[in-house]
Amino acid sequence: MSAHAFYDRVATAYQGHGAFYARLAGALIEQLPGGLSCRRVLEVGAGTGFATRALRARFPAAELVALEPSRAMLDLGRAAVPEAAWRAATLKDLDPGERFDLVFASASAHWFCAEDWRRLLAVRGRSTLALSLPASALAGRAGGLPSGNDLVARLVLRRRPTARWSAAVRARSLAIRQAAAVTTSDLALDETFPAPGDLAAALYTRGALLALFGEAAEEARQELASAGAPGPLVFRWPFALVVAPPLGKGERP
Repeated sequence: MSAHAFYDRVATAYQGHGAFYARLAGALIEQLPGGLSCRRVLEVGAGTGFATRALRARFPAAELVALEPSRAMLDLGRAAVPEAAWRAATLKDLDPGERFDLVFASASAHWFCAEDWRRLLAVRGRSTLALSLPASALAGRAGGLPSGNDLVARLVLRRRPTARWSAAVRARSLAIRQAAAVTTSDLALDETFPAPGDLAAALYTRGALLALFGEAAEEARQELASAGAPGPLVFRWPFALVVAPPLGKGERP
C-alpha cells in the first residue's frame, strides 16, 4: 500500500493527533533564521494542515503552496487553511522552473521517494530547506528504552520486517545533516499512553507501523495492542530538525 493511499484511509483519525504535529512543526519553524523573509513558501506533505497553519502565521504575506498527495488529507487541509494553494502532488510533480524562498517538510520528508529527494536537493541552490527527519524509532537514552519504545522493539524482533525503508531514511538523513552550512538540532517528543492499545492506535494512524512493517501494518497494530504490558506507557519520538540555507554560487550540496 502506498503512503498516500494509507493516509486516505486514516485521514479522519489523523485529525485527532493535531497537538503532536503542531508541536513538531512549531519546533521546526523556531529553527528558521530570525530574519528570513519569504515571498513564496512550499510545504511538501502538508497533511491536514497543522504545519500549514503555523507557516501562515509565520509568513502572513507569503504565497503558500501546499503539496499533499492524499486526497482525503488534502480536503481536510484545504478546509482548515483555505488561503493556501493546495495541490494533489509531490515534489517530483513540481515544475522545476517554480521558485520558492522556503521549502518546508515537517513529518513528511521520510516518505519522499528517490526522485522527490533529488528534487529537494536541486532546489537548495535558491531556497532555504527546513525538514524534520525521524531518528531511530527505537532510540533511547541512558537507563534503557522508554516502556513504549521497548514494546515496539520487541515487536520488531518478533516480526523481523524486511523493508528497507528505515535504512534509506537513515542514509538520506545523514547525507543532508553532513551537507555544507546545514544546522541541525535534536528534538525528542515524549507521549504517555494509558495502555498498549492506545499506543498501537497512535503508531498506526501516524504511519509509523506502515513504515516499519509495510503491508503487515494492521497485523502489527493488533499484536502490539494485545501486549500484556501494564500502562501507562511512555513513547519517545526522536527527530532531527534540519535547516539548510541556499547554497552560494559555486557551492555544491
